[in-house]
Amino acid sequence: MYKVSHLQCNSEKMKLKLHILFILLLGLSTGEIQAQVSLAFSDDVFYQDTVLLNSTQEFSLELMNTGEDTLLEPVEIFMSITNFDEQTTTESMGMFIPQDTVFVPGGVLEITFIDLISPEKYSAGDNVVVIWPGVTATPITHETYTGFVYVKEFSGVGDLNVQQLNMYPNPMQEQAVLSLPSNEWIESVKVLNVMGAIVREERVKANQYLFSKEELSKGVYFLEVFSKEAIYQQKIIIN
Repeated sequence: MYKVSHLQCNSEKMKLKLHILFILLLGLSTGEIQAQVSLAFSDDVFYQDTVLLNSTQEFSLELMNTGEDTLLEPVEIFMSITNFDEQTTTESMGMFIPQDTVFVPGGVLEITFIDLISPEKYSAGDNVVVIWPGVTATPITHETYTGFVYVKEFSGVGDLNVQQLNMYPNPMQEQAVLSLPSNEWIESVKVLNVMGAIVREERVKANQYLFSKEELSKGVYFLEVFSKEAIYQQKIIIN
């Protein structure tokens, strides 16, 4: 009886060792199989490379899954800013989910986010912008985008280039028509008060912009007008 018990004990120990070895081998084999998800910028990152301090900036980009596997979780976009004083801040710009909730190989994810050009992150002069994607659980490889944003301090009329704009009437009462030289298309318009605060922002996509008084009170304002080639500014008076 003693010998049989001893053999049974050894048999159980052998089974346990084999079971542990199987788990270790399984762990090693599954650990070697990593998700082949690779995220790359399918085009350039679009934004205005010259902006005013305390204004807002829109960034638009496209990510493509150039790997072999499907990504089953949202993509988080990170951005770091290194200002002219060599101070760096990094923050998440949000979570983005593909249209069909999964990011298949060859799929494209369109991403747009807004950043405030605040003095806590940006400084007057050149600022280095670095943008990259990340996910929580899936192993990925990814590209990193590096660009530059030149920031101007808002100092009133001295910053304006009124000669390059066509606007009539100015001063105005209810409406005025604005156009850019050389038939450039207006992409967007921001309206700032004399303190430099944004009081209105509109996407235009036209060669003329009809500026309406609407909720604005009488006084002096500044228009920040964006085309694909440049930024224009215009002082306007509402009577």
